[in-house]
Amino acid sequence: MRRFLVLGCLTFLLLCQFAAPVSAHDPIFLTSEHDSAKTGPFLPDGTISFAFYGDIGSEKENRGFQAVFQAGQTLQISVLIPAALPETNLRFEDLPVLQVTRPDGTSFDLAAEMSVEFYEPYTGTTYVRVNEFREIAQEGIHDFLLNGNIAARFVVSIGAIERFGTPVERYARPFSLGSGSDPLRQWFSNAPEQKNETGERLSVNENTTNDQSELIEIEEAVPESDDSESTRNLLVFATLGIAVTSFTVWGAIRGLRGPQKTAG
Repeated sequence: MRRFLVLGCLTFLLLCQFAAPVSAHDPIFLTSEHDSAKTGPFLPDGTISFAFYGDIGSEKENRGFQAVFQAGQTLQISVLIPAALPETNLRFEDLPVLQVTRPDGTSFDLAAEMSVEFYEPYTGTTYVRVNEFREIAQEGIHDFLLNGNIAARFVVSIGAIERFGTPVERYARPFSLGSGSDPLRQWFSNAPEQKNETGERLSVNENTTNDQSELIEIEEAVPESDDSESTRNLLVFATLGIAVTSFTVWGAIRGLRGPQKTAG
């Protein structure tokens, strides 16, 4: 029985090694309910790594959240967009802008000023980093507010410490059952549409510009999720196969040895 418990624990630890990296960077999805920093999700520790996903449909829409830092900690933040249309067809000035307000009331804006594409293997999606910033944080609550004048999706990553299961206040995690209902894949595949003054949404063609001078120089990309998900599934099944094989070999050896004779 003790050997079964040991092998079971080893199997569990191996599975955790494969599963933890996939879930460690918990996504948070900002919606119209999070239209200000004070109504958005609240992070008790801004050094823990989180990624905020959302979209803005018009210049009247905002998305926000708050995070707490201790004096001397590092405020580390990046602004990204999906490497897909319509975002990659927009000028820098039309992409969402992140306003950061410190506890002392001072603030600064993080607007798009760079274009660095990278592939995220854990989610199987490709992004473009348009700004990144870091500084020694003030002690207290920091406000983060996103706004823009063109419909676009965005990602804001904050923190550097990977710690799965960190609680987030003022936020309920979406339920996901299988890849078909994965909120992240739904967010990536559903491109936003611009709203006009009457509230009607414009098409992607009406949402773009003929001025190509500042457009992000990246062709339309699609999520590369199939290979990534297949690889993760293969690793999990391989681990289970190793565990089953270990149990089988152990049982066979035990059977060959026969019952142990006791002294006396």
